[in-house]
Amino acid sequence: MIKLPVFASVCGALLLSSCVQPAEQEFWQRLNALCGNAYEGKLVSSDPQDADFVEADLWMEVSDCGSRDITVDFMNGEEAVGHWILTRREDGMELRHVHEGDALTGYGGYSTDNSSGSRMNFPADQATKDLFDR
Repeated sequence: MIKLPVFASVCGALLLSSCVQPAEQEFWQRLNALCGNAYEGKLVSSDPQDADFVEADLWMEVSDCGSRDITVDFMNGEEAVGHWILTRREDGMELRHVHEGDALTGYGGYSTDNSSGSRMNFPADQATKDLFDR
């Protein structure tokens, strides 16, 4: 019989990979498997502010994959329009939207417990709320 403290420390030493696979771990593996792939997309919006992108040549590429960070590039034709930077943290995953040359950049948040291996929820954090208020 294994006592709980011993089991917990063994699982912690194994980074939970062989004990429990949390949603963040599964999501990370799924996204990492897409590294180097590009996908076409289409903006579905009726907001007037999005009119320029409705007919645009939009696509994304999972371009840079590491053990701690993954970058997803968003393109309009040949022009980079932004990036998602996902970072693994001890207490979950962080997502930041980066737009080079734009004052509105670096917004995002941290994964929540109501996420799954195929869907991560990243509600806006306080820094994002402050940025949008400015």
